[in-house]
Amino acid sequence: MKTSKMKFGGKDQIVDDILNGINREVLYSLSFEQLAEIKKAIEDNLPNKKKHSIDVHFTLPLLFKRLYFVFSSGTDIRGNKKVAKEIMNQRVKTQPRDIAIVFVGLFCLSSFIGSIIYKIIQVIGARL
Repeated sequence: MKTSKMKFGGKDQIVDDILNGINREVLYSLSFEQLAEIKKAIEDNLPNKKKHSIDVHFTLPLLFKRLYFVFSSGTDIRGNKKVAKEIMNQRVKTQPRDIAIVFVGLFCLSSFIGSIIYKIIQVIGARL
């Protein structure tokens, strides 16, 4: 498989790397409009690259290995659409289970209170 090494003028080197990973014959068979739409789709789906407010990288050399540590912090700029959708799906899945747990808990509580009332009635009945 022959791969191309072209510059596509993308937003990022990642776009060029992805498009250069396509077989050269397939890439050359695409029309300009098709290539532009593919490039646009890739750019639109790339995560926003913004610098973190705190970004610390360091290595810790040990006897036979080196450990690499990264600490990054900043505002959450990721799209929360996926997270919100997953939360809603999780709520839909857990809602029937939660209702069942509440009913079982109420049943157990009423059984416990009923048994206490029964014992009280037995004690009062034995004294009469």
